Formats: sequence, C-alpha cells, structure tokens
Amino acid sequence: MKRQADIRVIPSDNKTGKITEASSPGNAKEACVPKKLEPASRKENVEPSKLSGGSPVGGQDPLWRNQEKQPSAKEIAAAKAARIRLGLEEPDGTESAEPASDENAKLPDGEEPTVTYEPEYLPTDQLTPVDDAAAEIKTLAENLGSSDWVTACEALQMARRLTVHHQELVQKDLQTLLPLVTKCVKNLRSSVCKSGILCITDMVSVFSEQLAELLKAGNPSLLLILLQKAATDKKFVMEEARRTLATIAKVFNSSLTMSLFVPIASTHKSPKVRAEAATVTSIAVTSMSQVDSGAGLLDQMAPLLKLTGTLISDRQPEARSAARTIAVALCSAHGSSIPAAEDKKPAWEKACKAAMSTSAATAVLKAT
Repeated sequence: MKRQADIRVIPSDNKTGKITEASSPGNAKEACVPKKLEPASRKENVEPSKLSGGSPVGGQDPLWRNQEKQPSAKEIAAAKAARIRLGLEEPDGTESAEPASDENAKLPDGEEPTVTYEPEYLPTDQLTPVDDAAAEIKTLAENLGSSDWVTACEALQMARRLTVHHQELVQKDLQTLLPLVTKCVKNLRSSVCKSGILCITDMVSVFSEQLAELLKAGNPSLLLILLQKAATDKKFVMEEARRTLATIAKVFNSSLTMSLFVPIASTHKSPKVRAEAATVTSIAVTSMSQVDSGAGLLDQMAPLLKLTGTLISDRQPEARSAARTIAVALCSAHGSSIPAAEDKKPAWEKACKAAMSTSAATAVLKAT
C-alpha cells in the first residue's frame, strides 16, 4: 500500500490564501508548530487582516492596534497647576530650582507647643471692674457678634464684668446687647452657650424686671431658649440654664413669673420644656404662698388649678412633682380663705372638680 505523504495545509499568503505542501516528514513536523505572533507596536498602524487573516470580531480593533492615548488639554492644564502648587514649576513654564536637601537638618527639641483656650466660668463675686469701661463698651457689640468663638467667649466675660460693675453703661445699650447675648446662648458650641447663659444670669440679677419684655421678645424668645437649654441632655449647659431660670423666679415678682411661665407649662408641645416651665412656676407659687398666707394665690386660683390638673398626670416626673407642689400651696391658700368654723375639705373638693377632670381632681385631692 502506497504510503501517504505528510501534508499540512497552511496559508502561505494571507492575501491570496494559497496552500503549501510539506513533502517531507521533518518539514511537516516543523510546519505543524505554530509560530508566535509578536504584537505590533501600539504606534504602528497594522491592518487586522495581516495579523488574524480576517476582519476583527465585532468590528473592533485588537488591543495592540490602539494607539497610545494622548492627554487632553484639560489634563495638561491640571498637571501644570499641580506642579506650580508644589513649587516644581514657575507660572511662566520654567522649571523651579530644586529645593535644598534637609536630610541633615536638626529637628527642634522638646515638647511641641500647643495653643489652647479654656474659657473662664467665674462666679459673679469674682468678676473684677474694668479699667477703661467706656472704651470696652464701644467694641462690646462687635465682639459679641464675632464668628470666632474665642472672641465671643472673651466678649461675654467682658459683658459680665461691665454688667456687674458698670451697669449704667450696659443699661444704655441693653436692647442692642441682649439680642447678641441671646445669639451666643443659641450657639452650638457648649463653651459659648454656657458663657452666654452666665451673662444672662448676671443681667437678670442686676436689671431684674427691666428685662421682662426683652425675655419675651423674639421668635423663639430668650425665655423659651433658656427652657430648651434646661431640658437638654448636655449636663454642662442644663445645670447653668436651670440656675438662670431659678434666678428669674427669685428676682421677678411672683405674679410676673407666673404670667411668663404658665402659658408655656400649659401648652408647649415638648414634655421636657413643659416640665421645666412647671418647675419655675412651682417656685413662684411657693414664694407667693409664704406672703400673707397665700392671699395673692386666690387671684390666680382658676388658671393654676387648671394647670395642676393638666400636669398631675404628665409623663414627665418633674412636671408631676411641680403639680403636687402647686396643689399643696393652692390648697393651703384656699383653706385660709374659708372661715374657721366651716369645713374646708368639701369646698376644696368642689373647687378641684370644677376646674379639672374627675380623674385629675382625684389625683390632686390625693396629693393634698
């Protein structure tokens, strides 16, 4: 039987597709080994048919055909700006001189200096007079309105010293200064907020009821802001705000205090704010009950009984406690108005049931 020659068909010309016959076994073995195609340079524009024998799949060029992407004008400008910023190139395009080598430079010894500021929360009795009060009062408003918190804290300290020792100068500009101090009280930085509350406390102690209208002014008013700060979770601020509210209840006339706080304690939507307002009201009621056997409370009996009926079942324990305190004071004042020969209990029960719901009246009667 005639031995068949080893034949391999390979394309001899990529353009014509002609075949070549390997006539010898050695040649056939050598021809069967595919030759490795070296990828063309990215910069060479090679026809796909010369490399793969046909058109590229999907009409896309092979990876090695893509030319190197040149940077855009925007990228060139950004790179130049970065070099200028780093000091590697001058704006005119010339190369900057190489910075001197600091490999052998000696680093400074000792602890690294730190710049810190700790506000001083001095008690009122430690505040000192101001040497040039007239000059300080001229720049006080500007400093109180500063956006720099350190400047604001120092200005609040100065306002306290001027209020305590040079009140006649502050009184002239009180309507200008108090709104600026109020802005500090609203500041989110606790240091500024607390310094502002301390300043309000000193102003209330010095100017007393002159501040009543200013406390109610604005939306929200300074009075409401103080109540909100007293109801906050920040103990740092809360305690100071509560001291300020207690100072208001102590310095102001009891009737004036109740007129300021009873509406808030009755209707405000925040339970915590209502509780704080109720606490201040209870302080004023207790103070009034100690004068003339609480005769002044008789004029306030109706609104105070209504408030007590609302707070006695409040979900805030402070509000319920304030309601019980008010109820005891009202009961005492009401009993003082009843002749000694008459039974005071039925009259008190009747007054409670007329001013509040049955359940609230029951709770109030139980507390008294």
